[in-house]
Amino acid sequence: FGLLVGLAHRLGLASDLKTAVSEAVDLLRRENARFGADSPVTGNPAKRGAGQLMGRIPVIYGGGIFEPVARRWKCQFNENSKVWAQFEALPEANHNAVVGWEYPDDLISHMAALFITSRQHDHPRVGLRHELTFKMCLQNAIMADIFQPEGTSKLAQMMHAIQYGDYVSYYMAIGYGVDPTAIEPLVELKHQLAQRT
Repeated sequence: FGLLVGLAHRLGLASDLKTAVSEAVDLLRRENARFGADSPVTGNPAKRGAGQLMGRIPVIYGGGIFEPVARRWKCQFNENSKVWAQFEALPEANHNAVVGWEYPDDLISHMAALFITSRQHDHPRVGLRHELTFKMCLQNAIMADIFQPEGTSKLAQMMHAIQYGDYVSYYMAIGYGVDPTAIEPLVELKHQLAQRT
């Protein structure tokens, strides 16, 4: 992520990011202590978030700058926690995904909707979509939670959301008793692909 930001800056695609980078680094250092393994569950939102997701299939919602962050959470949950997860981009998810909450009806209670939102950086209509979709989840007996990243700059908020999702995926792996670094299915798939070239 840092290399891409640096490249964008050097190519003139991003303005001076010194303030945003400084804010992001300070925020991540502070939150590392709060999210870390030594932090008890009562003061650790990442541990509590992981606990809420145990036994559920997470669906992560993000819009605008948080769409790629939602995708990252999905990938980290897949790879580190070894759980099935999905992500939905807002506003696109409101064009079809909300209709798919009916069946299979016996599995809906095993879903968990996670919304990455920002009062400062979400488009007002996307913010409204987050709010309404969250309420619809609750009305359909789907566990729903909201994550609002800290910080003021877009960079700081994105990095804080990434940090939180990474920690949640790590604690879910611990909860399921799996090694977050193991990727045997990927290795096997690559091996089989290599055999067919």
